[in-house]
Amino acid sequence: MKTLVLTTALVVLTTFTYSQVQKGTRQKVTDPKTENVKCKLVKKSQDQLTLVITKVTDQKVTVKLKKENGMLVHQKNLKKAENNRITYDISALPEGKYRFEVTSGKEVLYTQKFKKGQDILALTD
Repeated sequence: MKTLVLTTALVVLTTFTYSQVQKGTRQKVTDPKTENVKCKLVKKSQDQLTLVITKVTDQKVTVKLKKENGMLVHQKNLKKAENNRITYDISALPEGKYRFEVTSGKEVLYTQKFKKGQDILALTD
């Protein structure tokens, strides 16, 4: 009976230890800069997108709207604002694929692609 209890305890302990090691290896290594800036692109209508940026520090960031080929369509610099909601009217943009980038210096903190078509606006990967 003691052997059965001891064996069961060892199996449980080994399983618990192994699962903790596995969880530790799956943790994403994060850069402090990206932790300080949280971004989300929200579709408001067929012609409007809102970029929500929450900043925890006074870190300067730049919002860029680019075509699929990398050509810059729009750029906005944000200095010390902590919470930003920037609504973009994209009705004048031609059909195609675009992406929003939020950068700090040369580091890209956030990217979201979208596709604009005739009567279609879709966020993509």
